[in-house]
Amino acid sequence: MRTQRSETAPQSTNPEISVTKEPAEEVSDTRYLTLEDWGVKFEVPDGLGEVRYYKTADWGYEFTTQRVEDIGGKDSDFCVESNDSNRKAQRLAVLSRSIEASKSAISKPLLDRPLNGYYYYYDGAHSICSDNGTDIQIADRDSLVEMLKTISPAR
Repeated sequence: MRTQRSETAPQSTNPEISVTKEPAEEVSDTRYLTLEDWGVKFEVPDGLGEVRYYKTADWGYEFTTQRVEDIGGKDSDFCVESNDSNRKAQRLAVLSRSIEASKSAISKPLLDRPLNGYYYYYDGAHSICSDNGTDIQIADRDSLVEMLKTISPAR
């Protein structure tokens, strides 16, 4: 059994966003990304590479991949400045949670019941950040959304 530990990148100068490099835990042939503070984990799809996630101070997590960050891109609603450089990072998928069930059409429920006392919601980016690597951005967005759908308790 092979296991990798996660590494945390330097904290952002923006108190509302932190970035974490997550190589994901490997157990057998399955890799997991764990959000320790929320007590949930996700199966990382084969071929996705290094998953990056950003925690927002007030509502949830935003996900991208290292290879999409390497592409860079222009500002849009789903782009944020990366802590590692002046490059832009594509927010490919978002995860939020609420104590109460929401009927919002903006995000989609992951489960029809609470997990760890919360209802979890997701959405994928509706646009891309750069004209470069469009196929990579779309593929990684779709893989991250599939990853979020595998939510389960971390313990």
